[in-house]
Amino acid sequence: MREISFFTIELYPATEPATILRRLNRFVAAVRLPDGSTTQVHVPNSGRLPELMTEGLDCLLVHKGGKRKYPQSLVSVRYNEVWVLVDTMATNRIAGELLRNNQLASLDGYGGVRAEVVHKPPGHSGSVKGLSRFDYYLSEHPSKPDCWLEVKSVTLAEDDVALFPDAVTSRGAKHLRELGTLAEKGERAAVLFLVQRNDPTAFSSNDKTDPYFGEQLRLAISKGLEVFVYKREIGGSGVRLLGSLPVQL
Repeated sequence: MREISFFTIELYPATEPATILRRLNRFVAAVRLPDGSTTQVHVPNSGRLPELMTEGLDCLLVHKGGKRKYPQSLVSVRYNEVWVLVDTMATNRIAGELLRNNQLASLDGYGGVRAEVVHKPPGHSGSVKGLSRFDYYLSEHPSKPDCWLEVKSVTLAEDDVALFPDAVTSRGAKHLRELGTLAEKGERAAVLFLVQRNDPTAFSSNDKTDPYFGEQLRLAISKGLEVFVYKREIGGSGVRLLGSLPVQL
């Protein structure tokens, strides 16, 4: 693993401890607060999180307020003494901070870092409806070509290997097909897997759960897709980047 400077990102102004009782549905969980009362909170993650949504595990909540049905969000869970960030809504924000501060090797040095950019084919001037939209478009590098980048959040790990996805993701496979097509046409295309925990020592596609995603990942790589994997650890109300992980496919 390539070690880099400990770059810390503060995500939340404050967090509150709680204990998981059970997951009620895809986006809602019941938790117990320190005073013994119970409440329902938003789970900002559509993945299965099989080992994380377990009764009795410590978790951290963030108060979002406003007119939300569930004012609090469950953002991280402590599993086997390791804090795991489950807030996928924070993933792209973290990626943006890392990119703009040149913290990711091979993706550093870009002066332009734009989020949620639609890929328009040459000569296209009409509606963007139906066109591919990617998490980031990197430009203005002194020597490297512009780059289309997708970001994926990884929470699952087995036997020290980080795995993605933890549920079948047709959307994720679609992203890989599109990126592979761009790479095949000579454009720079990459996918960044951000591992939301500090214990894995390698990364792999989760072929047992979603073999099609793994197939599309390997196919896209054969067409020129670049793959980058970085892990980080949770600390207080923020995250700290630790370094890159090797990819095993």
